[in-house]
Amino acid sequence: MEKEEIWVFDKERGRFNPLTIRGSIIPAGYNVIVCNTFSLSMLPPKAHCDLLVFRITEENAKEILKECKWTSAIGHQSTALLLSKRLKVSIPTNRITVTLDKKTVLLVAQLLGPRKEFKEMTEEEIEKYPLGFFLIWLE
Repeated sequence: MEKEEIWVFDKERGRFNPLTIRGSIIPAGYNVIVCNTFSLSMLPPKAHCDLLVFRITEENAKEILKECKWTSAIGHQSTALLLSKRLKVSIPTNRITVTLDKKTVLLVAQLLGPRKEFKEMTEEEIEKYPLGFFLIWLE
């Protein structure tokens, strides 16, 4: 099996690079927003920009949530419960409008499986539910 590449923010270079996330965190003053989708409506109005999108592992997501200050933008309770259980941190339901800027990083936990109410899922289903994790950043 091919080893998955891990990307982190390199504070010296001011960009993400393939490294190990241990010991590296998103710089102080940056907002981390946890969401389960990305939409073009999150881009700044009337702005031309480049996006950086990096796939990260579930372990990377757990570490970011443990080490960084973050805000939830998870709008559905069942999604918040599923992510809380999987990422081992309390993620509140918080339906907000997200607009990216140069000091915001999105941590996207994208649900890849069939939609199902959390309360109907077994522990085994929760652990096996397919999720993709991404960091999205304006350059």
